[in-house]
Amino acid sequence: MATFLLDLDGVIFKHSTMEFNEGALNYLKKIKAEGHSIVFTTARKSSNNNIPSLQLDLTIQKLHDAGIEFDSIVGNLSSPRVVVNDDGAFAIDHDRNSPLHHHPGVELFTSN
Repeated sequence: MATFLLDLDGVIFKHSTMEFNEGALNYLKKIKAEGHSIVFTTARKSSNNNIPSLQLDLTIQKLHDAGIEFDSIVGNLSSPRVVVNDDGAFAIDHDRNSPLHHHPGVELFTSN
């Protein structure tokens, strides 16, 4: 199984909103249905967020209310984000606010 590191703003939510990107909910549910782990990354903070309605606790509640299961969330991060791994890592540079219909990465790790 794989671990998916997913940014919230511009990938899961429309950038700087609490509105899910088109296809995001199905994308996340497919990842979990295949038995993979989900770790969200975000610049959103627990307090003193630039946009108070995007505080981390409210974001987590929105994900729970939508029935999204995830393993962890790491907030208060800056960009760009650099992933360094010893083997088996790759990145998908997702266009901000674009739909997630084709489930990038999931098809590489399906159990079938």
